[in-house]
Amino acid sequence: MPDTEAATTPPPEDDAPGGPATPESAAAHAPEPLSAAEAPPPPEAPVAVIAADPAVAAAAPPTLPPPLPGSELAPPAPPRRRMSRAALIWIIALGVLVLAAAGVLVYLLLQLLAAQELIDDQQQEITDLNELVDEKQEFGAAMQQLMDTARGFDGAPMAVLVPFASYDQLAQQAWLDRRSPSLVAEHAARAAEYTTTLEELLGRAEAERSSNSSGTVSERVVDSVGQGFATLVYDNADSICEEDVLGCVIGSDPYVIHLDKRDMAHPSVDDWGRRYIALHEFAHVLQFTNPEVTAEAAEAFGDDWEFMADCYALNALDSRSLERRVWVSSYQYWDVSYGYGRVCNSGQREVIDDWVEQAGVHYRPVSQ
Repeated sequence: MPDTEAATTPPPEDDAPGGPATPESAAAHAPEPLSAAEAPPPPEAPVAVIAADPAVAAAAPPTLPPPLPGSELAPPAPPRRRMSRAALIWIIALGVLVLAAAGVLVYLLLQLLAAQELIDDQQQEITDLNELVDEKQEFGAAMQQLMDTARGFDGAPMAVLVPFASYDQLAQQAWLDRRSPSLVAEHAARAAEYTTTLEELLGRAEAERSSNSSGTVSERVVDSVGQGFATLVYDNADSICEEDVLGCVIGSDPYVIHLDKRDMAHPSVDDWGRRYIALHEFAHVLQFTNPEVTAEAAEAFGDDWEFMADCYALNALDSRSLERRVWVSSYQYWDVSYGYGRVCNSGQREVIDDWVEQAGVHYRPVSQ
């Protein structure tokens, strides 16, 4: 088609003098109509293309389900990224190393705690050993003091004054408990108690020997043979012993000799009689306080303690009779019979001598 050129007239400007164009002015300035040869051709109408083959036709887009309520507000999920195999292996190796390092740290911590516990145990053991040594030394000193005190009883007539068997048992128990400071300390305290008891006995015996409160022959005899460990009192012996007697000794208090005050004041009792009565009753003291050797010696007297006591008194007085005539004036006397009517023979007197020698305290060291 030949080129054509259409003449156009520029539109009037609004801000031109005289204001906007009016219809009349527009008509006055309208271009003149073009001829058919000069007019441009009309635009071509769109042509619809229909595929002859249905298979070639474009498929209709799929129908999507309506979105869920609120889903239009959620941001789209980020795309998932897959980790490489090398990175995964490196992470696993790093985790293994971390676990191994943690295990080493735990092991070292446990070893440190065990070492500290061992140190604490050893320190406590050292402390216990030092304490044990101190307690052993204290026990040894206590036992030494006890035995030194017991030596002062050597030759005392009453064996039970010094219970060596109890001291042996104490030493043996202390040896068994030698690894326990507290028990060793208890044994040391027990040894000190034994020492205190012996010291008190020695003090009382010394006071008894150095005095004669009654001023009588009988008390002087008892102080001599008893070394102050036996005491003589004048009281109502009949009431205490529950029978008519000149004197008696009871087993519950074997260190006290009771003489009947009224009977001992009778004129038929002379100094020989006072000595005899005191010795007879002291024999009972020996019988009670030397039970082992007494049981053996009493067999020679048919286990008759009174017969045995008579023999002890007669042997000490070197007498062969229990009969006594006591003159109270140039023409008055009393015929007195002491004891229980039997006089021991020479063999029985030897038994008495052996009995007295074996009786009493014989010092010896303790054994463990």
